[in-house]
Amino acid sequence: MKKNKNSSKKRNNYIKASDSKKKRALEFFNRCTLLLLIVILVSLAVCFDRPYELAKPSVHGPALWFLHLTAWPLLFLPGVVNNISWAHNTPVMHYLIDTNPALVLAILAAMLLGVIYLLFRRYGIAWFGVSGLRSAGHFMLIFAGWGILQLVICAVIVLQDTNTLIPFHPVKTPPAAVQSSK
Repeated sequence: MKKNKNSSKKRNNYIKASDSKKKRALEFFNRCTLLLLIVILVSLAVCFDRPYELAKPSVHGPALWFLHLTAWPLLFLPGVVNNISWAHNTPVMHYLIDTNPALVLAILAAMLLGVIYLLFRRYGIAWFGVSGLRSAGHFMLIFAGWGILQLVICAVIVLQDTNTLIPFHPVKTPPAAVQSSK
């Protein structure tokens, strides 16, 4: 009697070890990109309809700095669209540039993130290999962590401004300094 072996290798329904490394690297890159997108959207929610003032301390300042840094490579686009096209005096451009600049920053940051995601997703493994794609994911994770830190700083500023950063136990006041008269 002949045994019939149904080898998965012959039927090509197995995952090679190198393919699983690629798959894990792509999934890690996808998760890190999604986390960075969520941080950008939360920063937009914090800064939405707030003035663009980076010189004065404000509650939304750290989140606005985060959006500004993430959109920095594409900051020339609103100026180009504003100066070259017919849109320079429209209410939409006035709203985006003057009234709510955080929305423009978030749109530009999401566009840049999308371009980077598509480039690395399509060509990342071919150009840099699996370790390069994982490194790009780690860079996005570091950037998202920095954005989360900026959002935590915004939360601390809100808590400090509303006087909710009080201790849970009464703090003893130090006794008045005893002045010795000589």
